[in-house]
Amino acid sequence: MSVRCTRCNSDNPDGARFCNICGAPIAPALDDSLRTAVAVTCLNCGATNSSALRSCGSCGKDLTASAKAVENRPPPPPHPPARQCPNCGRQIDPAADVCSYCGVNLSTGLPIKHPYVDPKPGYAAILMFGTGALGLFAVGYNLAFEKLPLELEQFEGLRECCGEITMVLAIACVIGGYFAMRRQHFMLAIVGAIAGMMTVGLYVGFIMAFIALILLAISQKEFES
Repeated sequence: MSVRCTRCNSDNPDGARFCNICGAPIAPALDDSLRTAVAVTCLNCGATNSSALRSCGSCGKDLTASAKAVENRPPPPPHPPARQCPNCGRQIDPAADVCSYCGVNLSTGLPIKHPYVDPKPGYAAILMFGTGALGLFAVGYNLAFEKLPLELEQFEGLRECCGEITMVLAIACVIGGYFAMRRQHFMLAIVGAIAGMMTVGLYVGFIMAFIALILLAISQKEFES
């Protein structure tokens, strides 16, 4: 049986103490008792050796101090006991407060309740945005494309004034929708819905703003102020 040199990988006869090619020391072959021994790290070079060896196979230093360090090494901390979720029965992290599978609170055994968010102010905001957009579209369309008959041209200034009022009401409705979406300034959101209802000549816009007004009125508690 040949022994392989760890430095140059050349084969040497069994029992050789030095390599016949490079002259490096050859570590003796390990028997079964050495293979089952505890691994010891050499304090001089850091190589791993068997605790049954007296000298390091890499640098030749005495392994007595290294073996004592292994013997005096404190035992590893015990593994924390297995923990099961009382609700779903799955294995969970012992340090967890909430089960990652079913979401139950492990301290109380009850599911965690998330605060309910009322969607009605959001619906009201959408309706108010739509009302404001319709109002602005109507103003732009009437001023750009609608022409008064010759006998009514003297009312052109009145029509422009109504258009400006409608634009202001539409913008107020959009601003109120913004506050409704943020759930802030309840009264400003109400004023914006009323302004949307007063948009001139838009029956669909009036209905949308009226529904938004009802939604805001029944969800007042969702607003911060």
